[in-house]
Amino acid sequence: MNNNSAKYIISQVEKVITNIFENGKINKDTQDELFHAMTMLADVNTVLRGLEDAFFDSVITAKKLEAISQAFCEGYFTNEDNERIETYLAAMIHDYSLKCCRELKDIEAKLGS
Repeated sequence: MNNNSAKYIISQVEKVITNIFENGKINKDTQDELFHAMTMLADVNTVLRGLEDAFFDSVITAKKLEAISQAFCEGYFTNEDNERIETYLAAMIHDYSLKCCRELKDIEAKLGS
């Protein structure tokens, strides 16, 4: 299920709930619709758990890249290497790893994880 499917399911559940409140009646059809809505919400919840797992894996990968690039920059290069292109590339990789970690942290804060 992709993001559009999740949005579709949520809109369908909203329609079912709105229909119940507008009609004010609960009958066999309404009960079936509610059960179907609950099933759809469970599907969305499963997707969200999968996204949380993928996000967590991304954070771990970014942190590993940050640690490796920092160790490489600090341990491999000396002051004599300052003019070498490899030094600049390693520093740039490290800078981007830090940026990636910051962006993931911002996303985590927005998601409330």
